[in-house]
Amino acid sequence: MLQQTQVETVIPYFNRFIQHFPNLKSLAEAEEPALLKLWEGLGYYSRARNLQRAAKLLVSRGQTTLPSSYEALLQLPGIGPYTAAAIASIAFQQVKACLDGNVLRVLSRVMASDLPIDVPANRNTFQDWADQMVDPDRPGDFNQAMMELGATLCKPKSPKCTHCPIQPYCRTVQNHEDPQTRPQKAGRVSVKTIAFQTVLIQQNGRFWLGQRPTKGLLANLWEFPGWPIEQNSIFDTPITSSEFVAHRFTHLDATYHIAFLDQPLATPWPEGLTHYQEFKWVTPRELSLFPLTKATHKILKLLAQPVLPIGTERL
Repeated sequence: MLQQTQVETVIPYFNRFIQHFPNLKSLAEAEEPALLKLWEGLGYYSRARNLQRAAKLLVSRGQTTLPSSYEALLQLPGIGPYTAAAIASIAFQQVKACLDGNVLRVLSRVMASDLPIDVPANRNTFQDWADQMVDPDRPGDFNQAMMELGATLCKPKSPKCTHCPIQPYCRTVQNHEDPQTRPQKAGRVSVKTIAFQTVLIQQNGRFWLGQRPTKGLLANLWEFPGWPIEQNSIFDTPITSSEFVAHRFTHLDATYHIAFLDQPLATPWPEGLTHYQEFKWVTPRELSLFPLTKATHKILKLLAQPVLPIGTERL
């Protein structure tokens, strides 16, 4: 959960998740809608699916706990070098340094390095530096201290160098260079923009929801159906959008233009919406049972239509 998400955001999600899935077996046996519902709002839903894949793999091997070695952790779905090093050092005291964005920034400044941190070929160099620095007696504490140093003092902007406990060892400071010029990056990924036409249909007090495809962005989540706005409308009557919401993905800026329709549907699967797996009519109370996209939550908030908290309905 801490991948791509801040600690204060994670804490309530973590507590609910552990309450529902206290061990590997319960996680391995969970239904995906229940899993995604508990993850709803954290984004990057592949993380939740990978957690379950790892649990299923371990349970199939008769294991009841995570492996303790860095190398074995790397073999599990969704666990890369950073997560494997974090688990191995913090939970099992293995001497392995963690490299996240905060640590890379600290290392770049301490070593006065102009190697771009977003070039994969440079990763080994930074890993070697960090592995040489890690405290063999307290590797978990060392890794957490490095991450905290980057988050609180060695910040991207206006770093607090005068308060930094490792200032005497920082080559950037000793060279009288501006720390804000590091770390270097080779280039940023461009952010695409896209607009969607979203249709909000209510009949007899129920909403019409569609389930997204099994693969790709927001796989298997539910939303008010829609399509890229440059495509033709799937309805015979003209559509007028009176409201919109915006949502930022990692490399995508999306705008959802909302059309409120009260016309009956000719068929439950209109031509042009065949990318959805299925559709359902859902009451406001039943919304709490479905893992919804973030944009759908924003639309409901715009409508002043709350979704019941997790746990109000049985998953």
